Amino acid sequence: MNAPLPTQAVRKPLPPIVVEKLKALFGERFSTADAVRDHHGRDESPYPPLLPDAVVFARTTEEVADLVRIAADHRVPVIPYGVGTSLEGHLLALEGGISGRPVADERRSRDEPGGPERPRCKLA
Repeated sequence: MNAPLPTQAVRKPLPPIVVEKLKALFGERFSTADAVRDHHGRDESPYPPLLPDAVVFARTTEEVADLVRIAADHRVPVIPYGVGTSLEGHLLALEGGISGRPVADERRSRDEPGGPERPRCKLA
């Protein structure tokens, strides 16, 4: 069975420099709020929630690349998040890390294919 194992020993806190860089880059689209982390740390699997340390809402592919670059520089896991319907626990933050979620860019024109509600970036 692919059940997540107890991970208290392998979880490390998010380095403060990563928090600073992501806050500067994403502003209000970077969150460490418990409710936001809780939403991104559970899915439809039978496993208990495992919350990420933070959540980033990326608007563009470039923003995703920036997120991944910062995380990689500090050896912090990035967990792609779509809508949270995984049945196998894919999005559970076994080692902590950052949940990355594409969001619509309000600046997009309603005349563009997909309109403003369709994200312009891919996380996985």
